[in-house]
Amino acid sequence: MTTCKSAGCRRAWGYNCDTAPCVDPVTHRLIEAGGVEALICGEHAVAACDQLVDARLEPLTP
Repeated sequence: MTTCKSAGCRRAWGYNCDTAPCVDPVTHRLIEAGGVEALICGEHAVAACDQLVDARLEPLTP
């Protein structure tokens, strides 16, 4: 089981999220300072804001 690492979050998954691919829906495009892009879910977007410097997040429109 894996628990969320964000302060105050109590979310938990019944499997090891550290080694499994993310199964949450893609909601944002992450653009790192070096130009590398990735499509990520909302929870990973929150984590990216907390952990990355000079990265840009763009919400995806449905």
